[in-house]
Amino acid sequence: MGIFGGGGSGGGGGGSSSGTQVQIAREAPEVESRKLALYDEAAKLAQQPITLPQYQVAAPTQLQQNAFQNAGTTGVGQGAVNQGIASLQAGAAPIGAADISRYFNPYQSYVTDEISRQGQMLQNQLAGQAVQAGAFGGGREGVQQAELQRATQQNIGQAQAQGFQSAAQIAQQQQQAQMAGG
Repeated sequence: MGIFGGGGSGGGGGGSSSGTQVQIAREAPEVESRKLALYDEAAKLAQQPITLPQYQVAAPTQLQQNAFQNAGTTGVGQGAVNQGIASLQAGAAPIGAADISRYFNPYQSYVTDEISRQGQMLQNQLAGQAVQAGAFGGGREGVQQAELQRATQQNIGQAQAQGFQSAAQIAQQQQQAQMAGG
């Protein structure tokens, strides 16, 4: 560390000094050289191109694959829908989807929403039980969650199928009444 100073008054004695002082503080020479070496190394590394690994996603588990397959092939309520379509086709004049939609229960969406809400509540209960048991995220919990989801979707499908079947029957009865009345 060094101190540089300015002069004082000329002649001798106790006059005031004026001037500027500059003080420079430096680190120990070995620390300073190590920092410079690290800066040089960082600059070299920054100039080298890097390749990032490709984004990888874990494959679905067997339970998830089964759920995907079941979601596409269960055909929940399909029998009721087919029966409703067959009964419509048996009528004298075809009834279009627009005609049937007039007979849908306007509260059907509330039924579906309630089934979904209750299913979500049960899923939360299952998760809470799994946390208490120290098995949250385990295979057993996953099976329970998948089974609950399947049951919820099945209940929604059945409710929708019943709603469609009811609307189709009412539409058919209305059509038959119109044909009988002339």
